[in-house]
Amino acid sequence: MMISRKPTTFATCTYEGQKKLMFCLPGNPVSAVVTCNLYVVPSLTKMMTSYVLAEEIQAGRVQESDMVTISENAWSQNPVFAGSSLM
Repeated sequence: MMISRKPTTFATCTYEGQKKLMFCLPGNPVSAVVTCNLYVVPSLTKMMTSYVLAEEIQAGRVQESDMVTISENAWSQNPVFAGSSLM
């Protein structure tokens, strides 16, 4: 559970005919870092994994029926955040 004094927003918009994703973080620097690590980083990890996996399927190196395992801390470069991904 996250309690915040300022809103955190995820939105989509269309810009020059392409769908864009927007993450809006709180203004407080500490809140922004915490929110980023809780929501933005895991979301980007999932999107990047989906992109790479789609390319591998298209190239024929992976089948849609294959089991793909992703580490719980795949995004983490800092041991402080290890295991905190919401994946």
